[in-house]
Amino acid sequence: MADNVLEHVASLLPTMEEIHRILEPNGIIKIRVPYAKSDAAFKDPTHKNFFTEDTFSYFSDEHYFSFYSRVRFKVEKVEFYNYSVDWRHRLRNLLPGKKLLKIFLFNIYDEIYFELRCLK
Repeated sequence: MADNVLEHVASLLPTMEEIHRILEPNGIIKIRVPYAKSDAAFKDPTHKNFFTEDTFSYFSDEHYFSFYSRVRFKVEKVEFYNYSVDWRHRLRNLLPGKKLLKIFLFNIYDEIYFELRCLK
């Protein structure tokens, strides 16, 4: 599990290529990172990478920018998470239709979780 790590690496492409190299065929990497549309993604001055639900689709043959890397992953799962730290978080978490609101508003979700299958 890469839990809040990938946003700190200097270069994501070589990191993903190394993860691909060490994973067994059909192995799964689980990744949790701050969602790019959240304050958490930008507050931390050590963050170098930002992630949306489409970030890892660049590692699939179907993506039009798949030429960035030769390694391939299949996105098996994408889930959004919210913090419940204070009253503002808890109030925001009660909003209906967050999946639609995330298109128009920032700070609807705090983190995003991925499961990627290694294709060799």
